[in-house]
Amino acid sequence: MNNENEQTKLVTTTRVTLFGSWNVRSCYRVTKRELIDRQLKRYRIQVAALAETKIQDSGVCVVNGYTFIYSGTPSQQLSKSAHGAAVCLGPEASAAWKNSGAQWEAVSSRIVTARIECRPVPITIIAVYAPINPSNGVKNDI
Repeated sequence: MNNENEQTKLVTTTRVTLFGSWNVRSCYRVTKRELIDRQLKRYRIQVAALAETKIQDSGVCVVNGYTFIYSGTPSQQLSKSAHGAAVCLGPEASAAWKNSGAQWEAVSSRIVTARIECRPVPITIIAVYAPINPSNGVKNDI
């Protein structure tokens, strides 16, 4: 790449894709996922990072064309704490994700990643749930 014009051409796109983030305060019930789905459709968001989902375990599920890639506290670990993060992909982003190998990783109960191999630049989405400071003043290592 010898000049600035060539570099600019590499990062231009033909479509606009809207990204968002949302602290949903639980979406373990399917009805809550449908509500999230409706709001994302309303605002035409194709990729959303969701925090505080309270979904147990990790996995992938599809609700009304939206793909939820989630990570949460293991089901054998009984806890009422609000852990969990998810990446929600709209229909177009979902298709691109599936066509590029459907790569995702549940790093921990608070972190999940998804990778979409797209052009000109591959995208890695990282959804993180960072808890608030504990009210009892005890420091918590993450």
